[in-house]
This record gives sequence, structure tokens and C-alpha cells, in this order.
Amino acid sequence: MKIRISVLLIAAAALLSASGTKTPSGQDRTQVFSSVAKRFAEPGNEFRPAPFWVWNGNVTREDADRMLEDFKEQGFGGVFIHPRPGMETIYLSDEWFDLWLYSLEKCRQLGLETWIYDENSYPSGFAGGHVQTDWPESWNHPTELEPTVTEKLPEDLSPYCICLKQEGESFRDITGEPRTDDPGRYYLYKGIIPPSQRWLGGFPYVDLLYPGTTQHFIDITMGPYKRELGKELGRSVKGSFTDEPHWQKWTPGMTEAFRDDWGYDLTTSLPLMKEETGDWKQFRYRFHATKLRLFIDNWSKPWNRYCEDNNLIWTGHYWEHEWPNLRNGGDNMAMYEYHQMPGIDMLFNVYDPVSPLAQWGNVRSVKELRSAANQTGQTRTLSESYGGGGWDLTFQDFKRYADWEYALGVNFMCQHYSGVTIEGVRKFDYPDFFTRYSPWWSNYKVLNDHVARLSLVLSQGEQRNDILLIEPNSTVWMYASHRYTQPRVMKIGKAFQSLVTSLNSDQVEFDHGSETIIRNLGSVRDGRLVVGKREYSTVIIPPMCENLFPSTAALLADFAKNGGRIIALSEPCLEDAVESGRLRALWQLPSVSRSLDIPGNGHIRIQQVERGDLQHQRREFSDGELLFLANSSLEKKAAGRVELIGAGLEVLDTFTGEIFRDDHALVSDGKVSFEYDLPPAGHLLVFAPRKGKGLKRLPALQRVSSDGAVPLEPASSLEVKRLEDNYLTLEFCDLTVDGKTTGDLFVADANLSLFDHFGWTDPWEKRVQYKDDIIACDTLSTGDITVTYRFEAKGGTDWSGLEFVCEKPRLWEVRINGNEVLPMEGVHPLDSRNGCYAIGKHVRNGTNTITLHRNPMSVYAEISFAFIKGGFSVEPSDTGWTIVPAREIGPGSWKDQGMPFYSWGVSYSQTFDVPAAGSKFLRLGGWNGTVCEVLVNGKKAGTIFARPWEIDLSDALKTGTNHVEVRCTGSLANLYGPHFKPRYGKMCPNDWYTGARPCAASRYILEDYGLDGGFSLLVKQ
Repeated sequence: MKIRISVLLIAAAALLSASGTKTPSGQDRTQVFSSVAKRFAEPGNEFRPAPFWVWNGNVTREDADRMLEDFKEQGFGGVFIHPRPGMETIYLSDEWFDLWLYSLEKCRQLGLETWIYDENSYPSGFAGGHVQTDWPESWNHPTELEPTVTEKLPEDLSPYCICLKQEGESFRDITGEPRTDDPGRYYLYKGIIPPSQRWLGGFPYVDLLYPGTTQHFIDITMGPYKRELGKELGRSVKGSFTDEPHWQKWTPGMTEAFRDDWGYDLTTSLPLMKEETGDWKQFRYRFHATKLRLFIDNWSKPWNRYCEDNNLIWTGHYWEHEWPNLRNGGDNMAMYEYHQMPGIDMLFNVYDPVSPLAQWGNVRSVKELRSAANQTGQTRTLSESYGGGGWDLTFQDFKRYADWEYALGVNFMCQHYSGVTIEGVRKFDYPDFFTRYSPWWSNYKVLNDHVARLSLVLSQGEQRNDILLIEPNSTVWMYASHRYTQPRVMKIGKAFQSLVTSLNSDQVEFDHGSETIIRNLGSVRDGRLVVGKREYSTVIIPPMCENLFPSTAALLADFAKNGGRIIALSEPCLEDAVESGRLRALWQLPSVSRSLDIPGNGHIRIQQVERGDLQHQRREFSDGELLFLANSSLEKKAAGRVELIGAGLEVLDTFTGEIFRDDHALVSDGKVSFEYDLPPAGHLLVFAPRKGKGLKRLPALQRVSSDGAVPLEPASSLEVKRLEDNYLTLEFCDLTVDGKTTGDLFVADANLSLFDHFGWTDPWEKRVQYKDDIIACDTLSTGDITVTYRFEAKGGTDWSGLEFVCEKPRLWEVRINGNEVLPMEGVHPLDSRNGCYAIGKHVRNGTNTITLHRNPMSVYAEISFAFIKGGFSVEPSDTGWTIVPAREIGPGSWKDQGMPFYSWGVSYSQTFDVPAAGSKFLRLGGWNGTVCEVLVNGKKAGTIFARPWEIDLSDALKTGTNHVEVRCTGSLANLYGPHFKPRYGKMCPNDWYTGARPCAASRYILEDYGLDGGFSLLVKQ
């Protein structure tokens, strides 16, 4: 049987039955799929995505009402309230908690869950600067040792806290000894306190390795929440999100901790972080092992205890994408052990399955997360997704991204992000935005429903993998140094990444093994290696692995002697970086093989005829097995055959919530087999019950295919019309400050120049407000500012409908060609804070000038894009664009038809005389956009955003005359850009700061949105 993934874009259901089991995180998990299936159509809010609801301006109750109602309407289940640069509301103030409590009550009314984000922006740990001020011990000590190597001691040794002299392959501590001018090689260390950062509220980052820092952070952040929220903490407020906490390079307690762990002083070994002499590998290994212990003891365990004590779910993520670089952490999985809901982030829209440093596409990152959850018994795993992918992400991109994550082990999505406003520099802050400001917003629920159903079924039952892949962390520790590059570190990382990706591509089911977790939770039982809640019959030692923990070595030896199978792709012979006779003997045992020959597990067999880029996840229930397949390729389909244990096959449709019986699956000898045929970005979700008893009660799956369908002749010509006003983006201006003018500046550069003139840099970008230190600056009584925009208009005499849109209208006096204009009441295009001005009667053919003036300067006076809005067309010119009278549009690129900046919907409609008999399909020709909405006789019939670019309209069409409409939607990429830097799926604030100057329209980088040739209505008899 071949199932068309366009029809079977499918996922699953339900939760919390009497047969459920209690997990350590307090989240129930049912083992009976029939209970899950009852809730598949309408998963609870706990399974629906919860975005970062970013407070990045002057947040109001009206903002809360508007946005929370929008979230509910578009299928979100909750929010993470996330303060971020640009926020004017004072963090942790009375005003803050007034808004928080109001939002909490609004969420309760709407049935949305609420989550705390524990920091004022990120990284977690400094509480927006309050930790540093309330407890200076968190930062006022060296967190880096800066070495100097010299043949001669300097006259002044006072800057150095440690002085060592090399003696052969060892080093002697001469700190404090009488000065000598003996020739030799000296290693001198300065203790460096990190510099203050605007991003951190004007403070250095705190030292999370230092005892007490985390507890002070928890007291400062969570203490007020507990006081203000009372009993709601742990009830309607589900938990807390920590974001990118990381270790410093050094901490004063390192010396004592190292001595406790290893029995000697590390001081005289410090040069071995650079020099490769003597026992340098052993020292580096021990240094990183101790450092990881300090991080877990002083960060992870206090947070775990606090959340357990307060019935909260601790989630969030580390900066987990730099492995094998140890700059931010030493073992990703080791920290996941302490989260009630471990998490990762997957940013940007660059699919990279190769690099160990990659984000999206990095199989290792997601499988580490899922493996730790499997082993610790945690139900849910989170991903912060999509950030920095750009304004031009499409629904196909969103779906492909989510399917990849969910097939590998994520089951709770946090979209990055939903900002209260996009005014000023906030629109540069790693878009896309999941709010009504995005043109595709009204159709987004279809994706949230899809993800919610996946979240439900992929968090129930159990994923049981029989193979454990040991991670080579401790080998990396032997080579890694924060300050110096050791080429072998990346070679180890690449070799491991290649193995992980290859195993996954071959559909091998395996978990990752962190030696830290294995040490804490490992044992051997009945010839199987047990790690917490999971047990394994086969262990893989990866390539280039040189070292193991003694605890790992002992367990593997016991495992192998009791019949366990080890596949040794390398033969590590070091324990704690010391030669090990036990390991050398282990590799000689007959149960150890050197061939990567993976046995089948008896549960599943996947044949790949056309490989595409297939991911899968299999989950076991007491009454059957669930399988999710996802094709991550955008170019190739994935096709083949699957065999599962089962007595039949159920197909789950994640877009409708329906479950079907598949009568074409073959059942024999307790196995069910079926074909899969997944187009690019397609997926399939099925359940194979142990018994076929209940299958007959399900509706039979109708294999829907347009193969053989023929086009129906339309009864009318194609009508094409724009659904919103056209826009012209004004992104260059002249800036006059106190009588001095600089011309032709890109708006972002003008904004920087303005704030620099008053010594503020830009207070709203790359800076966190500590208390009220930004808004308190708004006291200037001087500063005469004029911002001048220009646009060209020609060919018309009636411009009466033209409007001017700008940000922060309360701040500026606006004039068009010298005529003052006032903002229209209650009209706020693009952003709820924008102003809109009727300027038509003042527009003239030729050059038009719009000025924004204020005196005195204000800290709120950002310079940003402005816009002309109305029923016009736009023509390219040698220096930008010219407004001309509106002209008719048809199929083809919008930017070639006078709409280069247009971002919303365009309607393509025709009338058809539809026969009674046969199946009917609408099929798009070539097109480009984020999503297409299909309407039949004025009613929404569905959306199209993935291959095969068609929809079944058999139930929507009536016999006789029908009006069929396709609304193709663009994105804010063409409106906001960046227009002068190529978009490659990774969009960061700096992408707008290109030093651009006015130029020919041909140099603008714009998307070719639109339907190339309309659409076809097909009939299949």
C-alpha cells in the first residue's frame, strides 16, 4: 500500500487514563494506546505548543488581552512569559507582577498554561543584574586565569596571582618566594574578572560554579514569584525555564574541589592546559571532570531541589550546540538528569546533519535529550524552536522542522518567539514572530494542531531502544582547553557525529550513554546493561574513544562477562586517563566485536527503497506499537516498506484528528507490514495493535490520490486581486541633530548614530535594563532632531488614499511636504503601537518629503522603517522605487507587478461548473509563499503548504456552479528585509547593519511571492 503523505499528515492522541504511570516529574503517562486514542482529536493544553511570549516594550493589559486571546484562537496551550531587550516595564517591580498576575488570570480564563522564564533576557543566572548587586561574591573574583609565558621575570610581579617555574617536565610554584633573576621558563597567571556587559545590565556574568550563586539567583527570582503567586505556583503556573546558563573558565573554589577529587593541588599543573608534556592528558581530563561536578552541584542540583520542593517543572536548555568545544559545558546529558523536563534549542533554518556544532539537523543534540529522558524516566522533552530562521519561514519549513525534532525525541514545542511589539530594533531580534503581525497568522492553528497531536502520542507509552552508544566526553576532556585549539578535539567530535548520523540514517534504534549518568544510574542485570529506567543488550564504543570512567569500565566488564554484546569501534585503554589492564583484557573477550553489525530488535524492520532523509520513532504500548516516520528532505521522497509487531494497522491523521483502519496492510505471523511513500517534508503516523479486535470499529482508510484526474475547464477567467493595501518601505533617511545633517543613512545606522550622539549607544538593542536605568535617562531638555524620508510619486493626479505609517507617533511632529499631519484615531497598521497619517492631499508628482521632528531628544526616539500605504503600484528606479497608479495584476511574481514589498494575501479565483460524480482536487502550479488558503463558495476548505501542492475538495464542492479561491500569503521578509544581505536561513540582528546606501531597485533582495500560473481543479471518475 502507498499512502500519500499529503493526505496522511498524521499524529496522535490522548493522555491520563486510570492505567497511567506516575513519572518523577509529576507528569502522568499512560501505557494503553486505546486511552490515548480517545483524546487524539483534541489534545489537552499541556500538549499544545507554548511560545515565548516576549515582553519587549511597554507592556499593557490591553497587550495581554489581545495576545492571549490570539494564542488561544491559534491553538497554543500556554505561554512562557519572557522579558527581553526592549522591555520598558521594570523587571520584578510591582508593575511587573501586576501585569504578571493579570496575565495569569487571563490565562486561567482562557484555559492556557503559564510558565515562568527565570531571567531578564538570557543567559540565566544574573536576574537582570540583581544577583550581582545583592551578592557581589557571585562575580567579584577571577573567573579566568590569563597566562603569560616568559624567559625573564618582569620587574613587577604584583599583577600575577600565580607564578610557576618550569623544571624539566614539571612546574614549581614560586608565588610569594623571594624574587630571583635566574634564567628559565616562567608561567605567570593573572586572575581576570570578566568585563561588564550591556547585555547583562552593565555587569559581568555571574560564576555559577561558585557555591551560593545559584541559591541567591533562585531567591531573587523565584522568591518574589512565590510571594506573589502563592498557591498558583505549581498549579496554574507549571514551571520555570532556564536559558543558556553556562560555566566560567575558572572559579576560586576549583583548587580545593580538585584536591578533594584527585588528592593533589592543581596549581603546578596549570601550564598543562597549554603544554602537551608530561601527564597533560590526565590533568585536562581531571580538570574538566571536577569542573562538571562543580557545575552540577552548584547549578543543576539546587534548581532540581527547588522545583521538586515547589511542585514545579524545571525546563529550559543549556548552550548545547558547541560540543566538542567545552566552552559552555562538559557533558550535555549529565545536566539533563536533573530537569523535570529537559530541553534543547534548535535555532535558524539551516539544515546541517554533518557538523557537530550544528543546530537544526544535529541528530546528536536531540537524541541526547531523548536518551537522558528515557533513562531518567522523564515524560516530556522541550525544544525552543525556529528562532533566527528569518521572516521568510514557510509553513512547510515549520512543519519539516517540527517533524524532524519530534521523530528524534522532542515532544513539547516552545516557539521562539511572540513579541509584544516589533517597533524599532525589536524587529531585528532573531525573527520570525508568532503573532498577528505575521501575515500567515490566521492559518497557523493547523500547524499547532499537528504538533499538539504529535506531542500527545510521542509522550505516552515508552521508547525502548536496545542499543547504547557511549559518548566520548571523557576522551574530549583529555584534549580540550578553553584557551587553545587542540585539533584532535574536533576530529573526535566529527567522527562521533558521523557515526550518530549514519546510525540514524540506517534507522537503527539506539540511546546515547553519558558516563556521568551511567555512573549514577548504571548496573548490570541478567546480562543487560541497565541505565536508570532503560536496559540494553548491545553497547557501542565509538571511534577515537581513548578513555572511560572506572565505573563505566567496571560495568562493561561485568556486562561482557554475563553475555552482553559490545561493538568496539575503538579500544579505550585508559580509566581516569590512566592505563587500565582491566580495559585491555575487556577487548579480548569473545563477546566483543569490531564490526558495526547491528542486529534487528524483533520489533521493527524498515526497508528504504528511496532514502530521502528519513527519521523514525517507535513507541511501545501495552496494547501495541506506535510508529512516526518523517522525511526531512526538501528534494527527495522517502519510500519503502515497514514491518511491525501487530495484528493490523491504524493510521492517524494529525491534521484532522481522525484515526482510520488500513485494510491494505498485510498481517502474517504476528507481524503487520505496509508501504510508506513520503514526499519531501512528508510524514506518517501509524499504530499497530497487538490484537485486531477493535479495528473493525474504525472507518476504513480511503487511499486518496489524484493520479488519473483530469483538469476541469473553468467557467470564468482567473481573477487576481490584492487583499490588503500595497506598501512602499522607506528605509533611508537624512538625520539632522542640533543643526548637523547626515544624508542617505539606512534607518538602522541612523538610529545608532542618533543614540551615539547622546552617549547612549542604542539602549533598546543588546542591552538589558537593570531596574529603571534606561527609562530613567529620559530627562534630556536639549537635542533638536529631524528625520527626513523621501519618496517619488508619478503618473497620477489623485493620491487621496495614500497614508504614511511610522512608529512611536506620540513622539514625533510629522509633516508631509511642509504640511503638518496628525495620526488617525484607532488606526495602527503593522504594529499596535504604530501611527497612520492621511497624507494623500499633500502628495505631489515628483519628490515628496516627510519629516519627523522632536525637541528635546528622548530615550524612546528610535529611528526605524517608515511606510507609504495605499492602492498604488511601485516601479523600480535607479535609486530605489517610485509610486505609480495601481495597475491590474495576474499570475506571476508580485515584485514584478508593482508589489515588491507586499507581504499579505493575494486572491486567485475562478468559477467552475462541477459534475456530481467523481473525486475533485485543487492543484497549484508553480508558486511561492508561506501558505495558501483555499475557499469554496466563500467558506474555508483548507490550506496547502506542502507537496504535492494539492487538496481534496470532494466534500467542499457542490454539484453545479462553484466559486473557488486560493489566497496565497507572503511574509514580512519583503517588507522588513534585510534587503541588502542574502538570506540563507540564519537571521541575526547584525544582518541589518550593512552600511547600505540608496541604490538601484535591482540590488534589493526580495522573494518572488505569488502563483506562477493560477491553479487547476481536477476531476477523477
